[in-house]
Amino acid sequence: MVQILQVVTPPLRMRMCRYITLAACLAVLSSCTEGDERFQNAYTDVLLVRMTEEDSAAAQRKVMEALRRHGYTEQDFRKEFFERANQPYKLRALIDSARAHALQRALEMKSQQSKRQ
Repeated sequence: MVQILQVVTPPLRMRMCRYITLAACLAVLSSCTEGDERFQNAYTDVLLVRMTEEDSAAAQRKVMEALRRHGYTEQDFRKEFFERANQPYKLRALIDSARAHALQRALEMKSQQSKRQ
């Protein structure tokens, strides 16, 4: 594999690395369990609150509500986060996916608000 990459031109090598990385991420995400989905959805909601709420006290209340909606207490969620840190690649994939979903939802919310005005 290393010899193949030495022969390939740099732009092609970059594309190959991207595809390999994408394939690895897809492999990790395809092995996601129901617990992974619950954690990711809760983390997405937490990120969305943090992206959209300016008042820190209101944001904290909304974060707690989001965690409760997904069946977590703050302590339970924190504990699960640190347990998942034992599998850093899987945790990174879940966090990256949650960030992407939260950003997409935040942009959709902003777009809807601008259409109303």
